Amino acid sequence: MASVATEAFGLPLELPPGLLAHALRPAKAGELRAPTVVTVAADPIGEWDPGIVERVREVRHEDRIVWSVDADPGRGFRMESAGHVTMVVSGDGLSIRCAPAGGGSDSGWPALVTAQALPLAATLRGLEVFHASAVSLDGRALLFCASRGGGKSSLAAQLVLRGAGLLSDDAVAIDEQLVAHPSTGALHLRPAELARLGQAARDELQIGSLTRLDGRTVGSVPPAGAAPLDCVCLLERSAADGPAMELLEAVDPVLLLGSTFNLSVRSPDRLLRHLEFCARIAAQVRVFRLLVRPGVDAVALADEVLQCL
Repeated sequence: MASVATEAFGLPLELPPGLLAHALRPAKAGELRAPTVVTVAADPIGEWDPGIVERVREVRHEDRIVWSVDADPGRGFRMESAGHVTMVVSGDGLSIRCAPAGGGSDSGWPALVTAQALPLAATLRGLEVFHASAVSLDGRALLFCASRGGGKSSLAAQLVLRGAGLLSDDAVAIDEQLVAHPSTGALHLRPAELARLGQAARDELQIGSLTRLDGRTVGSVPPAGAAPLDCVCLLERSAADGPAMELLEAVDPVLLLGSTFNLSVRSPDRLLRHLEFCARIAAQVRVFRLLVRPGVDAVALADEVLQCL
């Protein structure tokens, strides 16, 4: 069957029919770059030489490894979610080969393609992926950087309900021109935030019944188009008095370094590129500190953002 042409994280993609196509934007007409090709196979991996493979990332739950990334200088990166899927991303980011556990009976594994494999491919192909939610407002991109559980997705959802376009709720790719590119139209909301939404908001965000392993419920809206980066907001939980949003002067690029999404590609060239991206953003883009105070929910925070901007 013919592959489907689409895009995400600033990359043209070729996907198997039915895989993620509903959540991504159609490919641009006349795209000249080679696509990243995603395929599904029973065994895309083969044998790796254990003498040269390096474990570059590992996530554990208690004593069990739930996520790992191995690097092979000649073959790329092997990403594995125990019991769900194994994926191999080539060193140039031009191919992603997926082997679902149990022959694909786990319906949740495709989410790991967009959550992990595509951001890695984008990094390998020269973009920088930031751990941030992002929306498009009046044709400009707003990024919201925070640690896990810091309120990025909730804030993005509330801004979408106020007319913004969704670029991403968790990871966004930035190119050399400081243009922000969408990931998918998925919104992952925690139970407490979901409980605050009325039925009209749930319908607008197309909140479904799918629940991830971490308890978050998935919504889906059409992803917005790429947009020039207008500002970056650094979310901080604080009980201090003062304005909710503060424009920072003479921004230290180190403030942005910690917001990288990709911890697996550690080559000197990539690390230098990441530092250069952060330095350019600090010099050319407005950076705000956005304080999240006790008792202030995403509704109030979204109103603060729109009033300030």
